[in-house]
Amino acid sequence: MKKPTFFTMILGLLFLASCASTLPKETVKMSVLLEKQIDVLEKNHIDVINLYFVEKKLQTKTFVDNELYPAWLDDFFGKDVVKKGWNEAVEGDSAKRMETFKGIVKIVQNEYNVLLQTAMAPLDKLHVESLEAIREEYQKARSMNRTIGENISSVHEVQEARNQLIPQKIKDAEDALHQYLQKADDIVDTMRNSQNE
Repeated sequence: MKKPTFFTMILGLLFLASCASTLPKETVKMSVLLEKQIDVLEKNHIDVINLYFVEKKLQTKTFVDNELYPAWLDDFFGKDVVKKGWNEAVEGDSAKRMETFKGIVKIVQNEYNVLLQTAMAPLDKLHVESLEAIREEYQKARSMNRTIGENISSVHEVQEARNQLIPQKIKDAEDALHQYLQKADDIVDTMRNSQNE
């Protein structure tokens, strides 16, 4: 077996140096590509959350319109004082009738708004929390991507670290999304069940 010559060793070192000098460029390209993929995934998760909460808010409004508000109206117009006021207004002159109607309409509209806002408040809060949580998870993924891009010295290590860290963060984001969507379902179900009791 021949010993490597000085010339062979120099060629080997030059080859290694040329490989090392191209590494940062490839790492940067991978990091930029991954950053774009993270942005797309984050946008898609946010779109899913927004669409989901639009649907839950529509269901809640339908429930208020079809269940809570009619029940409140039945109770309100069933009170003796309201019946008496209504009868007096119907029998009275047109000016008094108009003032009574305006007063009743104002009370009824205000109560509807209160019922709707009260029913929507937990969903609104959860919507904001879920968006913040998803954005935080994706910001962590971006930060990890930058750290990996800045600190890892070989393409193999970059790929391995990303394969381990980024999918876990995306899974964490998906798990958080699922939890918030489940909480939204629970809020609407609880509201429906409390009305049916």
